[in-house]
Amino acid sequence: MSGKLTTDVDKRLLRTTKFPPEFNVKVDMTKVNFPVIKRWVQDEIERILGTEDEVVMNTIFNLVEESRYPNIKELQISLNGFLDKDAPKFCHDLWKYCISAQEGPNGVPKELLEAKKKELLQEKLEEDRAREEAQKRQEADREREVEIARTTPPHLPKTFAVAATEAHSSSFQIPLALSATQEASLTCRKRSNGVQERQQPR
Repeated sequence: MSGKLTTDVDKRLLRTTKFPPEFNVKVDMTKVNFPVIKRWVQDEIERILGTEDEVVMNTIFNLVEESRYPNIKELQISLNGFLDKDAPKFCHDLWKYCISAQEGPNGVPKELLEAKKKELLQEKLEEDRAREEAQKRQEADREREVEIARTTPPHLPKTFAVAATEAHSSSFQIPLALSATQEASLTCRKRSNGVQERQQPR
């Protein structure tokens, strides 16, 4: 689908519409990295319309790519029926990026480069923050284990200390071992019961 103006109404709008001064700057598309611009166009059209509209995108790509020096004014008039009030701003942003691209050494708009750098920086900051939080959790776990080991009585077997650590994590209570006095009392009762059994007549 060609982006050329075909109706008298469009041609009249081209004469009467007030365009921004940037539209008077010629852009040599051989100096523009168009795949980068194309990607921005796709994202922006999807943002404006809420979907990928191939008719709109083809209208833009055909008019911009079919000429070495495209006419951005014609493109805006052609897009009025598709983008309505968003057409002027879209075309203004598109043309600013094209002007910036032809002035750059690699044909990429510096604005998009800066935006990409900020995006990558933000991703790195989020990764660093997640890594820092994970390290803090690991340190807290180690400190809790050290504290449990420090407060566990030294006469308890090592397996009891491990069980106490697991119980602390799961909020379960582990019964404490019998004290020395309780063990001695239990032993005496067992011996007394044994003597009584031997003294009973058979």
